[in-house]
Amino acid sequence: MYFKLKILYYLMVVKFTKWLYQNKLSDIPKIRFRSLIRHLKDSPYYRSLLKPNPVLGHFPLMDKQTFMQHFNAINTCGLKLDECMEVAQKAEQSRDFSPMIKGISVGLSTGTSGNRGVFLVSEKERAVWV
Repeated sequence: MYFKLKILYYLMVVKFTKWLYQNKLSDIPKIRFRSLIRHLKDSPYYRSLLKPNPVLGHFPLMDKQTFMQHFNAINTCGLKLDECMEVAQKAEQSRDFSPMIKGISVGLSTGTSGNRGVFLVSEKERAVWV
């Protein structure tokens, strides 16, 4: 029930704040980048890379290999790659995707590059995506 209320909340946010940005579309990337920077301060990996007043065009790029190599330091939940991989692989085998770690859903990328990756999704993110 609580998750469904979150979905409804984010639907209302989208519906009622859309008009705020109609005349300021160019501001949206700046606003979202500032929000991302605030969140990345929780990541030991990015905290070490962040400079004062970061600029989007100078932000370091990330590929899957680097992401997986630094997974423990990149994720802001304090989760370990081994534990996440184990939970995600069991979920894939059993087709039961309900197990979580510290309230975070764990999944595997499809591995189209030849290497599977792990992704983490909070309840809030799931509600926004729905």
